Amino acid sequence: MTPQQIHLSLVHFPVVLPLVGLALLAAGVLLSKPALWRAALVTFVAGALIAWPVFLSGEESEEHAEHSGTVDEALLESHEDAAKIAQGGLQLLGATSLILLLVTLRSGELRRWMAAVLAVLTLATFAAVGKAAHEGGKIRHPDIRSALPPQSNAAMLLCHPLRRLSATCGDVDPHRDPPTSIPVSPWKAAEKRAG
Repeated sequence: MTPQQIHLSLVHFPVVLPLVGLALLAAGVLLSKPALWRAALVTFVAGALIAWPVFLSGEESEEHAEHSGTVDEALLESHEDAAKIAQGGLQLLGATSLILLLVTLRSGELRRWMAAVLAVLTLATFAAVGKAAHEGGKIRHPDIRSALPPQSNAAMLLCHPLRRLSATCGDVDPHRDPPTSIPVSPWKAAEKRAG
């Protein structure tokens, strides 16, 4: 397998595993089931371990993409920067979970404050991983690279009743664009204005 294939095959695990672990942690603590919160700790450790081949194959994939000239280098850099932060979060979450797993093997209990710290760390890690995933998605999915056109459906809906009060309404004309004729997608709205 090429580094690109490895990266694309494994890249979703670091996104999903923190959420699965968080659900197991919450269920284990709320239901007082040690098997569940221990499974959460193992899940977090597994997420940290699988993040290494994802990160390393991403580095090699970046080199290949840079030399191919088919990908905007700014997109690659943005993804790499976000991935470094995500990798740090995943490793911190995994190391913390491994320590808690070893500590709780003796005591047999996960204290509430430990679970709370772990939950906050998991949410922060998930945010970082989500950002890296979004930046990576921009590389191959041009439809998510830019923000929605300024006249999205939601903006058009708000602009009609507030047209004179809002500077964000732009060229929305309630006579030309009555609420019943709002396009289904923001891209169609942009096409309508351009055409």
